[in-house]
Amino acid sequence: MDEVKGLSLIVTFVNRKVGKKVIKLFNKMGCKYHTSFIGKGTAPSEIYEFLGIGIIEKDVILSVCDKAIKDDLLNALTKKLKLDKPGQGVACSIPLDGIDSLSALKAVLGMEA
Repeated sequence: MDEVKGLSLIVTFVNRKVGKKVIKLFNKMGCKYHTSFIGKGTAPSEIYEFLGIGIIEKDVILSVCDKAIKDDLLNALTKKLKLDKPGQGVACSIPLDGIDSLSALKAVLGMEA
């Protein structure tokens, strides 16, 4: 990885205790910066039933990665953790184009400044 071309934030919501699997999978694939916490839903139970969400508490993982591997990470979530099945979780990515400092990008990606 010689040149930084931008970052993406991947936001993942999964059932409790599955967050560790997400982080382990991402680390193996080169995404090394994560923050995780417990999220608790506030919507009425009818909405949870409609969305197929059985457990209200979820692991929320925020992962910063190089844009070049974003799609591979999202595909791996689908294949390895079955996020395409109802009730398993949801993931999305957000481009971090507003970060324009090459030094900041390199620091987050673990590259030498």
